[in-house]
Amino acid sequence: MGRFFIFITLFLVACGPKQYKKVAFKPGDFYSICIEGEGSGRFKAWSDNYRFNYTSLVEDGSWLMGLRFPLHGEEVLQLSLKKSAAFSGDFYLRVKSAFYSYSKKNKDYTFAQFESFMKSLAMLIRQIVTKRDTLQKCELSGITECRFTIGKHQFNAEKNEAGIVITHQLDKTFFLKLLSKDLKKSLYQRNIFELKRYGQRSNEFDIRLELSHNDCVRP
Repeated sequence: MGRFFIFITLFLVACGPKQYKKVAFKPGDFYSICIEGEGSGRFKAWSDNYRFNYTSLVEDGSWLMGLRFPLHGEEVLQLSLKKSAAFSGDFYLRVKSAFYSYSKKNKDYTFAQFESFMKSLAMLIRQIVTKRDTLQKCELSGITECRFTIGKHQFNAEKNEAGIVITHQLDKTFFLKLLSKDLKKSLYQRNIFELKRYGQRSNEFDIRLELSHNDCVRP
């Protein structure tokens, strides 16, 4: 009986989420987050599951991402870098429609939560694109975790062996998470943006936008 218990315990530990060792931030870390380039991506939200190719770039004061869907065509996600942080474009309307439809069926969600998620995501992307130098206090601190603010909003950053994790609490139930991973030639080639609930496992989420860069533009 004792051996069986030990076996089960070891099995559960081995199959559980991998725990990555924390490492200290160093100068240039936030410049390693790739936010412009080309690659492939995936969007998942409940029953919606889309794969696409994309190109993202900064042009005329906006961060633009063109998403090309098989048998569907191209949609655009646009974020102004000049005005208040807010998305626009037909891909944004697709995500907005999916959340609105789901919130009508599920009382766990409100449309205000979606708006909070998208606003926080927009603020974070704009910060990475235009004001990476304001994140230097994390890089120069030599610690594994730090906090920074965007306007009145507080974000938490952590670095571990997998990459950089940035989170922001939306309310008592949900939080925004960005995981930048797969470091190659001093650039993180993969960004995973998620809407998550507190208590969910590392592989669980409500909304996920995953971007894998094949060709990254160095900031």
